Amino acid sequence: MKLQKEDLEKAESDIKEALDTIKGEMVTQFDEGFKKINENFGKIFKELFGGGSAALELDYSNATDKLDAGVEIK
Repeated sequence: MKLQKEDLEKAESDIKEALDTIKGEMVTQFDEGFKKINENFGKIFKELFGGGSAALELDYSNATDKLDAGVEIK
């Protein structure tokens, strides 16, 4: 019984570590994608409206991290 408990605790630890790794990769990909989208949004805005500026910003008012954040257009 003790061995089974240790196996389950090890499995739980491994799963948590894997989830942390995956979340870290998701944040990295999100940051890269959001930066590119924001740059292109600013360029397209200028083209459509003949000047001016616009940007996308993350809204953390109802979120604890950027993967749950909303997006505001400035």
